[in-house]
Amino acid sequence: MFRSGTTNTAMLNTNHPFFACIAFFLLTVACNGQQDASQAVYITATGNTYHRHTCRYLGEPCVPVQVEDAVVKEYMPCSDCMGAN
Repeated sequence: MFRSGTTNTAMLNTNHPFFACIAFFLLTVACNGQQDASQAVYITATGNTYHRHTCRYLGEPCVPVQVEDAVVKEYMPCSDCMGAN
């Protein structure tokens, strides 16, 4: 995580996997800390369904979007948290 500089000072190596974990954690906290807006749902880059922020199937990191935008982008509602619509 740290490497020695030329003047005997520690330099932070931001390519260390630790920083990827921190970034992932911050995205997770940001996502889980979001409160539902009137029609906000959550999507992931790799999924094809949209979820409520409390859904057990919601992957991380997630992005809040309006339900209308999720439908336009051809995401389907999660059958667990959104019910069988």
